[in-house]
Amino acid sequence: PYQETPWCMHDCGRTKLQNYNAGRKLLLQEFGEFFEHPVYRPEDFQYNHQVKAFYTQCQNEIICLMEQGRLDEAVQYCAQYDDADILDSDLSILKKLITECDVERNLYGESRSWKKGETYETVQGRYLDVKFLLWDAERGRNAGKERLMDVLNRDLYSIPLLVTTGLYNIFHLNEMLPMLVESAKLRKNTAEVEYLQYIDSQMMFGKNSEGKQDTIYKTKEEVDIIEQTCRSNAKILEEELPSYTARVNQLLKERDREGLTALLCDPEFHDKFESVTDMAYMMLAHQIYLEEVQEGVAWTVLDGHDSIEEVVDFLQEIRFGLWRLEFEMDEEAGPRLLELLLQNQVSTRLLKYIVHVAGMDKVGLLGRLAELFLNHNRMAMGFAMLKYADELQPGTEEILCTMADLCLQAGKKEEALLCLEQVKWPTQITEAFRKLCEA
Repeated sequence: PYQETPWCMHDCGRTKLQNYNAGRKLLLQEFGEFFEHPVYRPEDFQYNHQVKAFYTQCQNEIICLMEQGRLDEAVQYCAQYDDADILDSDLSILKKLITECDVERNLYGESRSWKKGETYETVQGRYLDVKFLLWDAERGRNAGKERLMDVLNRDLYSIPLLVTTGLYNIFHLNEMLPMLVESAKLRKNTAEVEYLQYIDSQMMFGKNSEGKQDTIYKTKEEVDIIEQTCRSNAKILEEELPSYTARVNQLLKERDREGLTALLCDPEFHDKFESVTDMAYMMLAHQIYLEEVQEGVAWTVLDGHDSIEEVVDFLQEIRFGLWRLEFEMDEEAGPRLLELLLQNQVSTRLLKYIVHVAGMDKVGLLGRLAELFLNHNRMAMGFAMLKYADELQPGTEEILCTMADLCLQAGKKEEALLCLEQVKWPTQITEAFRKLCEA
């Protein structure tokens, strides 16, 4: 889109980021100079909507508890899940914040980073502010160290919040600990000093089971293996990618879906080209195609496209259209997006996937899409967007009552009542619709 000032957004695809920050530290330290191509894993192409819906439900229930000031129940809820088993970055971060709030309560008698009545958006914004502050301080940019000193002097953020955020986001928290300790001493907060001494003694930022500092440095043999692998991958890209690209383009042009499926589902093909951006997009588009076929969609994401480039451009065009709608870039964003979707017969499966990977506020974006479809008498598409919004944020009265209204318009009173029964905190609005159903 047009930009007054430069900005960019990165499409991570169907990633599971439960260990992202820990892995990021190691990767940047070891292989920073190799970042020419994004890395994709085969499992990232298999997004499980039921698992995501479960994680979203867990997250919403935890948030509800915290917004009501019920920290004990939130801590018990989070204790059910091990960090290593959580395949969702949002839930993983939320669990860390709950643990951090529990530490604050032990230190201060109450949670400072999530006070009763505060929304999750406020708490998340505070976490991100601390995250970027620590990044700047570590890298010596944007007056980060000076700003960190000012934050400590004014006691704007709790010490546990700074430590928790630092543990998962910066390389050298140990180098910042003396600054935090000095700040705690100046404020004569002995509880904070003891907490920081405990963190330091445990060396949470890098000790192994034998008490020795872990290292990311490799032996010469390990380095040789890594270099050999890099050369092998480069050779594949140089010698084999052009012919495989031509083959995929030919299969698309000939509408040979069986041949395309055989090629793209070949494990050897995945191993060779999963790190190539356009091929990764093609694999993702094919996965959507398979789901569309299973749902009986007549015109799929692959139809009307004769090359990988056309498929990628098509997906990008929808994504940018959704961004324009979400960020209200211009008044024509909605009509232009609707025209694009209708002209290309975009399925709800494809649209839901792109909302998932492109939307910042996914539920809000789905609401805008539903409104757009309903205003243009596209009731089925509008209902599908609302249904997906309910999967991501179950029990919301506004969403479910709108779905009930659509059911009533279609003469489906039982379905309308079913929607109303799922409202978690009904008000007079829900009761009004219930009376309509019973009339």
